[in-house]
Amino acid sequence: MDQAKTLAKALLKNSNNPTLAWQLFKRSVPTPSSSDHFRQSIPLITRMLLRAKMFTEIDTLHRILLSQPFETYHQSLLTVVHILAKSGHLDKAVSQFQSFRTQYPDKPPSIGLYNSLIESSLRGNSAVYISWLYEDLIFAGRCSRNLLLQSFD
Repeated sequence: MDQAKTLAKALLKNSNNPTLAWQLFKRSVPTPSSSDHFRQSIPLITRMLLRAKMFTEIDTLHRILLSQPFETYHQSLLTVVHILAKSGHLDKAVSQFQSFRTQYPDKPPSIGLYNSLIESSLRGNSAVYISWLYEDLIFAGRCSRNLLLQSFD
């Protein structure tokens, strides 16, 4: 069984004990030869930590991902932001998104992630986030054709 399946299986087996699952996950922090299995488990551990309301660990996960090579882990960082937003944890999602944008201002994420955050902001009545996201979208030089503008077509 390859490392990715082994780690995912161990995490799932311990889904009723998210603290232990988190410890297992942290022990698999990547070395150059193990980055694939680690990266593939990020959505799983993120959802487990959310269900257990382990927000300190989610912040630690964010710091771990930021410390990894950008080319390898930028998509994982953005996946965590997307999961947080879709799970109703908009404050944490935007905070992590802002951290990502501060660290990598010249690496704008996809329009899809902006749309996801804007949609979650609308659902959460968070006008301040919508304004900031639009400003960042323009600053990043991304096409401003997103879900709000498309709704007027």
